[in-house]
Amino acid sequence: MGILERFQNFKSQKRNLLIVSLLFYAFTVPLSKSISAIIMAFVAIVVVLGEMRRWKDVLLALSKDRIFLVLGVFTALYYLGLLNTEDMRRGFKICKNISIVLGTYIVLALTLRDAGEAERLLKALLGGIVVLILGAWGKFIGLYGGEAFKLPSSIVMNPIWFANVSAVGLYISVAFLSRPEGKGGYSPWGIAIVLSLTGLILSTSRGGWVATAIVSLVVLFPLSMKGKGSRIVLLLVLLGLFAYFWHPSSRHKVSVILSEAKAFFRQGVVDTSVGARLGMWTLCLGMWKDHPIFGAGTGDYIVEVRRRTEGKWEFLRRFNQPHSIYFHSLAMHGILGLLALIMVFAAVLKESVKEIKEGGARGRLGIVALAVTMHYMLAGLSETVLKIHVLVTIFGMVLGCAFGHRVGEK
Repeated sequence: MGILERFQNFKSQKRNLLIVSLLFYAFTVPLSKSISAIIMAFVAIVVVLGEMRRWKDVLLALSKDRIFLVLGVFTALYYLGLLNTEDMRRGFKICKNISIVLGTYIVLALTLRDAGEAERLLKALLGGIVVLILGAWGKFIGLYGGEAFKLPSSIVMNPIWFANVSAVGLYISVAFLSRPEGKGGYSPWGIAIVLSLTGLILSTSRGGWVATAIVSLVVLFPLSMKGKGSRIVLLLVLLGLFAYFWHPSSRHKVSVILSEAKAFFRQGVVDTSVGARLGMWTLCLGMWKDHPIFGAGTGDYIVEVRRRTEGKWEFLRRFNQPHSIYFHSLAMHGILGLLALIMVFAAVLKESVKEIKEGGARGRLGIVALAVTMHYMLAGLSETVLKIHVLVTIFGMVLGCAFGHRVGEK
């Protein structure tokens, strides 16, 4: 074997190792923060070292990518927010967390060569989500974790996070169910859809369910109506929604929204789920009024809350974020932060529509990106989804799979 052949063989083996590592990474993202982080660190180091010789070409290719640019601006704003931050330790922690989106996107953009490889990663992610949901079912039926048949039921993570992760599983499953070539039949994706819906039920999360219902009606049904399984999907989602509202605890959680809101506005009650959110959002508006352009600083949400609360409002000091990505951006980075966040969502929605029009694998990836982004936009109204590690990582993965491969193809 000649030197050239050996070199080509080495490059092939190295690439195969990277792809296998990324598949394992995608599978472990919903299951283990530490394992997935170690794998991504390994992949990132190998990718960066491999691309150092042609760094100018890499930067040129990335600079022409709209998603990279908006993510870069959005991330840079977090680091600039450190300039007027008192709590630098928390500020750096928040910067590190949000950098996962851009970092994941870059790694996938430099690794994936086509939409087919990106689809394989999403399948691996879906596999991890299915295992996560099965674990929640094991806990629910009493195999471990305490009392059986008790809701909410989730493992590894908070039930609210679990609801959003389950929703991502639903969107990926529906996108693959609508595959025109129908490889492998509809059974695997149909099963994944059912499990994803049950994951949402087990979470009893209001925000997750409302976001999923809206995305299903606005995105999934119109875009998958040509698929043979579209009517089955519609029926399953409707049954899932009915099952959610059928359970007494779920109905109670919905019915108390209005009463808790009235208690806040009339009596200033903040020690309820809705009251706490309204109270934190009120504080965020106060922070924005005091720091309208650049915000209070990346790490100073908790500092500001302590300054602005007394008496019964001290209850709000137990939260490290305001349960809204929009109010959080407004408080931390002012109007610039809110505009940057909207800019990211707008760019992703626009690029998703372009990919959907391409059809095939790119179209399916576009459907996933559109659905997941709209879900984050809606769920983000009442939950800081871009501060939660697993959700931040999944968002970066979805964007990297849907759009990053275009950089590699060029």
